[in-house]
Amino acid sequence: MDPTYDLPALVQDMMQADLNLFKRDAYLMKGGHKVFNYHE
Repeated sequence: MDPTYDLPALVQDMMQADLNLFKRDAYLMKGGHKVFNYHE
């Protein structure tokens, strides 16, 4: 069975997800909401 993702595609997907979370948090902070630092 062939893997669905290769390593570069997996890294790209993970980076995009992290960027989306960062953009969401930045949007909420700009609106005055408290955002917890749960990223490690």
